[in-house]
Amino acid sequence: MISLSKLQNILAKYKIKKIMAKFQQRGSNVQLNSGQYIVPEKIIVGDNVYIGPDAFINAIGGVEIQNGSIIGPFAKIQTSNHRYEHPELKTIPYDNINLLSKVLICQNVWIGMDVKICPGVTIGEGAIVAMGSVVTKDVPPLAVVGGNPARVIKYRNEQQYNELKKSGAIYLKYKQQKKFKPVYEVRK
Repeated sequence: MISLSKLQNILAKYKIKKIMAKFQQRGSNVQLNSGQYIVPEKIIVGDNVYIGPDAFINAIGGVEIQNGSIIGPFAKIQTSNHRYEHPELKTIPYDNINLLSKVLICQNVWIGMDVKICPGVTIGEGAIVAMGSVVTKDVPPLAVVGGNPARVIKYRNEQQYNELKKSGAIYLKYKQQKKFKPVYEVRK
């Protein structure tokens, strides 16, 4: 007899496969966890992409996640907003017009846990978004951003980034090929 927890795990994996099958485009080695995916038909995902547990992606305006990007647990991506200021506004707090704006997450981006991304934002290649950040505007390539609203804290080492990219040293690719094991380093 199959246990309840094993049955729940099988059903969760089946649901994830069904969601991924609806994506507009999906690369290889995509690791998707449980979450809510609104209009998955407008989601484009590249190779070696990870989307953590309990993500919420409203892709009605379109979402593209390029190769090598990692999105932490509880991340939220919104691609629509409401119109609240307009000469023809007829209701409050907003009207029936939905404003759609695509979100673009470029290559090798790391989005931390519980990050919120607003409609129309582009997160540049190699950028890092710190845990709990609210991204309200575009993030430059290789920037490390954090806060609410997110702002640039510093930039990654461009030479090191380019060397690693050129050699194909992509975390999820290496993990899939079992080229290394996780190492835990205690810090104070």
